[in-house]
Amino acid sequence: LLFVTHLHSQVVVDVEYKGERSAVELIQEYGLLVQNEVEFWKVTYTTPDVFNQLDTASGLLVVPVREQTTVYPLLVYQHGTVDGPQDVPSNLQGGYQIAEIFGSLGYVTLAPDYLGAGEARGFHPYVHRESEASAAVDMIRALRTYAPEMDILLNDQLFVTGYSQGGHASMALHQSLELELAEEIDLTAAAHLSGPYSISGVMRDVMVSEEPYNFLAYLPNTYLSYNYVYGIYEDLEQIFKPAYVVAIENF
Repeated sequence: LLFVTHLHSQVVVDVEYKGERSAVELIQEYGLLVQNEVEFWKVTYTTPDVFNQLDTASGLLVVPVREQTTVYPLLVYQHGTVDGPQDVPSNLQGGYQIAEIFGSLGYVTLAPDYLGAGEARGFHPYVHRESEASAAVDMIRALRTYAPEMDILLNDQLFVTGYSQGGHASMALHQSLELELAEEIDLTAAAHLSGPYSISGVMRDVMVSEEPYNFLAYLPNTYLSYNYVYGIYEDLEQIFKPAYVVAIENF
């Protein structure tokens, strides 16, 4: 099963044009550092889910556009916590503007939606290291294979970054590339921004504290994610106070 899944993952299923923005528009919004107009493409591709069953995931591809033929570096931007499974970069939501900026600066940019979001099935495995990394790795592989079909010329450089949840996801990707895939994919540089990096250490103390926490969705997201992946408890009242269960179920 592992062998079969590996054979059929990392394949582009579909590429859908989502629009473009001119350099003039981008300069008006972001400033004079902009160097290119950009095109937006929604990419769907195959990748295993957290139970090693083949899934179809999605993400945003931002392509810089210049009149002259140009070879571009590749950059992966991992987005932060979003409001729901369709609030994602491939729908031009979920913080896609940062991917847009990188595209305007001359990076072919990938912004994975993550598993359980966009086109992928199931519950989103929030701050789950392995799937944050694997969804990005398979999008890199799929795009590099498919790029010639879109006349996209890539050099060997790969940059990785992300913010908030994406900081955790980009560090997970960095770790996977460095420890498991160094012979396949060379990483040029990485910048992991404002992520909850130490889930089992620092973040654990926050999550089990009796102190009020103002960003409510982060904690249920984490508990529900890990229960989805690891099957820790059978009933929500085993982990949440009964007064909150109905609201969490609705969420």
